[in-house]
Amino acid sequence: MTQAQWEPSVDVVRSAPAIRSYDGLLGLIYEAARDPVLLKEALAATVAAVSAKAGSLTIVERKRGTAVMAVTTGSSPMADFDYVERYGVVDPRAQYGMTSPVGEWFQCHRYIPPGLVEKFPFYQDFLIPYDLRWNTGTRIFDNGSPIGMIGIHSGVEQLPLEGAALAVLERLTPHWQRALEL
Repeated sequence: MTQAQWEPSVDVVRSAPAIRSYDGLLGLIYEAARDPVLLKEALAATVAAVSAKAGSLTIVERKRGTAVMAVTTGSSPMADFDYVERYGVVDPRAQYGMTSPVGEWFQCHRYIPPGLVEKFPFYQDFLIPYDLRWNTGTRIFDNGSPIGMIGIHSGVEQLPLEGAALAVLERLTPHWQRALEL
């Protein structure tokens, strides 16, 4: 990895730590396992490592279908509120997150028909006005009832994550899994 790949993106939350190496990012992820207060920083550093805009880590209780924990970075508090209150129940990407193989990253643009984006309120009234557009996500763990999901979100003016960015996420997957398991 080059130093430029680890420079925090301008679009990422300002509080993202300046992690400039893969080892530094792994250290932060495992520190978050000991101190959950650091989960937001570890998520922000992951988002910055792939030059995305925002990220979310959500733990859902399958039986109730409700989030029992959510950590977000790079999105506005109002976007987080709107998602929970109005748009989460109509998120067309959720079915892929809940059914994809554990640890396998999926990209919404590969599953969501392009015409849906132009006419569906989830995109037009929620995601795009908050400058979010593309999602790359994984079901990071599934212990029967609790399910952990990570979403990495690119902005409207960005492209979906590809190539090196996906490779970074794939390399980080077992570490995120282990840290969340701890």
